[in-house]
Amino acid sequence: METVVQAEPKAGESRKAEKPDHGVQGWIAALAVVALVAGVILSRCVEPGVRVEKMTLAGDTPVLHVESASPGPHPVALLAHGVTASKETLFCVAEALARAGFNCFAVDLPGHGESKRLFSPRENASVLTAVAREVGPVDVFVGHSMGAGAGAQSVFDGGLSPRLFIALGAVPLFDAT
Repeated sequence: METVVQAEPKAGESRKAEKPDHGVQGWIAALAVVALVAGVILSRCVEPGVRVEKMTLAGDTPVLHVESASPGPHPVALLAHGVTASKETLFCVAEALARAGFNCFAVDLPGHGESKRLFSPRENASVLTAVAREVGPVDVFVGHSMGAGAGAQSVFDGGLSPRLFIALGAVPLFDAT
C-alpha cells in the first residue's frame, strides 16, 4: 500500500485547490428539483372515486374527511394517529378505506397537527368519543400507537363501540381506574 503525502507549498506559492466537478453537481441539483416537483404534484393526487375535505367536528377538533364518491350509505371509519403525528399520517389508510366504500374521519388529537388544544393523553379518548357522537355509529376504528390507546380508552369508557377495532403498532392499554 502506497502512502501519498502532499508537501506544503513553499513561501510565495499557493496550494492549488481541486476544482469541483460542476457537471456532476449540476445533474444532482437538477434531479433534486425534478424529484421535489414530482413529489408536490403526486401529493395532490387522490384515488378516483374519493373526495377529501378538511373540517372541524365536536367543537374544535380538526378532521380530515375522506369519503367514497359513490352514492348510498357508507360504513363509518374513525382514524386516530400516534404521538407526534397528525391526521394526515393515516391519509393513505383513509383513502384506501374510502375507495372500498367507507366514510372516513381522521382526527388531530390534542397537541398534534392543527389542534389548538394542548397535548393531553387523558383528553384523547374524550375527543374520539365526541367525534363519534357527531359522525354517528362508528363501524371501524383504526388507531396507531397513542391513537389506538385513546380508542381503547374510549371503548372502555363506553363512548366508542366499533364493530372492528384495528390497532397499528400498539398494544392498546386503558386506564381502568
